[in-house]
Amino acid sequence: MKMRSMLAVLAVAVFSTGAYGISIEQADMDAGSVFLNFDELAAGTVVSNQYAGYGLTISGTLGNNGSGAASTVTAEDTGGSYSDPIYIGQPNNSWDGSVIFDFTGVNVTQFGAYLVDSASSWLSLYDSSNTLIETIFGSGSVYDWVGADTGGVNIARAIFSGDFYAVDDVMFNAKVPEPGSLILFLAGLLGVVVSRRRIG
Repeated sequence: MKMRSMLAVLAVAVFSTGAYGISIEQADMDAGSVFLNFDELAAGTVVSNQYAGYGLTISGTLGNNGSGAASTVTAEDTGGSYSDPIYIGQPNNSWDGSVIFDFTGVNVTQFGAYLVDSASSWLSLYDSSNTLIETIFGSGSVYDWVGADTGGVNIARAIFSGDFYAVDDVMFNAKVPEPGSLILFLAGLLGVVVSRRRIG
């Protein structure tokens, strides 16, 4: 009986992580975070699954918050302006709309990037059930870092939205789930099922 109770408590602890994100600076990112500056891409390259090895695919939409028709995200040359030589965005949509980062097979709890020439832009983070975790707004400055830490809640989708902006120097702390964590999670779930049967 004690073991079952412990498993039930463990399951509650696993499910009760708070879904709240806090704004963080680039220096607050975990050591070893993935860093993408897109400089390996030629200008005009369509950006989609080049980073699948990190569990990441990139897409875009014409509307904010991932709404509206699908739109191509491309790599563009800055021409020596504020960011590194290459950034990504939607020049065919007057740099408006959404750039979407989808994660599969990795645990990501920190995400951020620089918004180049940001006028009015923000970052929205979603979990695997498409529930909004947090929205972080940019300051509107020319080269503005926008990042968040979810406090342990896994990010399945990160969406930058806004008017007249591009994205550069993306960072995220992708971690492959450990088999031990999965076993612990399943043990907790089993404890909940056993406890419910005993109560019922």
